[in-house]
Amino acid sequence: MINIWVIYKVYICQKHKKMKKLLHVSALLILMLGIVSFSFPDEKGKEKAPKLNYTSISGKVIDAKTSEILVGVSVKLEGTNHSTYTDFDGKFVFKSLTQGSYNITSTLISYKKKSTMLELKEKDEVNIKLERDN
Repeated sequence: MINIWVIYKVYICQKHKKMKKLLHVSALLILMLGIVSFSFPDEKGKEKAPKLNYTSISGKVIDAKTSEILVGVSVKLEGTNHSTYTDFDGKFVFKSLTQGSYNITSTLISYKKKSTMLELKEKDEVNIKLERDN
């Protein structure tokens, strides 16, 4: 009878250890699933942020009277940090712009400063004609 009792106790203790280990593993899994669910919030019912469509403005600056290419003209987008100079072909480019209204200011020594308003929706090209300063 003692042998059966010892075998029964050993069996229960081993089963208890297995149950305890199973509980620990289960608790760990539940905790991990909870962390994962907080990492990926539910997207239902939430408005998504609008996707920004980037576009560009390119153009050419010429003399209004002679149509000569003007090199080294300072071209700025007012209200932004975007500015550049025209190259040897009189061309300039602004990349990675969002759609909207832009005021393009062009300046060159011995020419009048010129501001050009542009409503940018898609890639746009602007030809700017500067007049000589008398």
